[in-house]
Amino acid sequence: MSHKNFQTTSIGMNNRENFLLLLINQNPGIRFNQLLRKSGLKNGVVSHYLSKLQKEQKIIITRTNRVCHVFPYEFSSEFEKLLVRSSQVTCGMILGALITGDRLTFAELAQKIPKSKSTVSFYLSKLVSDGLVEFSLFERNKIYRVKSQFCLGVIENIANAF
Repeated sequence: MSHKNFQTTSIGMNNRENFLLLLINQNPGIRFNQLLRKSGLKNGVVSHYLSKLQKEQKIIITRTNRVCHVFPYEFSSEFEKLLVRSSQVTCGMILGALITGDRLTFAELAQKIPKSKSTVSFYLSKLVSDGLVEFSLFERNKIYRVKSQFCLGVIENIANAF
């Protein structure tokens, strides 16, 4: 489908908007650059329609340091955080380790993740601050686990997909 053939529909949304909305609904948490590649549209065109869709409350855009993720408007903030964090390699490895190990100390996590301890600590603190992972104290050690059954179920589904 060539983007030059998009027309405005009778309901006011043009085909470019519909096409981008379809891509976002099919790929929740899609990154801006992925939208550019999948749609074949130019940067300015995608930016324009994303801004318009956001103002119309049809999408939610979350921005982290250098990455923009786009979600359908109905998504829960917990699911958004989970998708964004699980797309980060180290966070994904931490979440995966917590599923298989259920409750792990920092030392056990650091041993399972092929990254430096400081990197594991940095991303683990992000997961805790996002409310996806929690810890409890046991004999002067922090024991980490996935916080909610919802997160656990989603992470298991993601892991099973691969």
